Amino acid sequence: MSLSHFYQRIQDKTLQPYAAPVLIVAFGDSVTQGMTALGVQESDAVYHARLKRALEAAHPLATFSVINAGQSGQSAPGALASLERDVLRHQPDLTLISFGLNDAWNRGDGLSPFCDALSVIYKRIRAETTSDIVALTPTFMNKADNERVAAEHRSLVQGMADIMNGGALAAYADAVRATARAHNVPVADVYAAWEQRAASGVNTDMLLANGLNHPTGEAHAIAADVLMQLIRALKP
Repeated sequence: MSLSHFYQRIQDKTLQPYAAPVLIVAFGDSVTQGMTALGVQESDAVYHARLKRALEAAHPLATFSVINAGQSGQSAPGALASLERDVLRHQPDLTLISFGLNDAWNRGDGLSPFCDALSVIYKRIRAETTSDIVALTPTFMNKADNERVAAEHRSLVQGMADIMNGGALAAYADAVRATARAHNVPVADVYAAWEQRAASGVNTDMLLANGLNHPTGEAHAIAADVLMQLIRALKP
């Protein structure tokens, strides 16, 4: 398992300044979109913007472009309708796929459609582009009520806490891992990185800008670091 096409394009751009930029598409939900607190989008802090800066530092003679194809409220099955528009037509060199937070509201009933949709996404990207693919497991939801939750979102607090504490979100993280493994897609295990912080005593609810499911701008560094470590590890 490697990111051979992605690294070949980095080499091409490094050696040929007039070559097209190395193109990354980030395909996902509101976290990928960059939504943090209520009504706030932090485009410079979102994980794929951080990844772009890390790649530029690592490969200073290459040029990287990132298309933000995150959509608030999106699920893996729902994203099938926008796959052509948001990913395939751009012919990216690397596609980051991050779903699960919205899907998890369906709990066990949604796992099969979730995995089926991810499978279709992987198959179509491979059949219709030359893009390498990396799947991301989701970030945490809130474990308890907290002062960051806006009044407009009070009705969501208990439901998200139940999804988080009852293991539903963990099951979707497992589904991302299993489906990616079945399709030989590498996984940036963001959920596991949040688990590690929780195990070390971090109150992960304080890493959520809206107190529910959107990481703070600073917490987006968790996913960016996991991604960069994986990309380095998968260099041919």
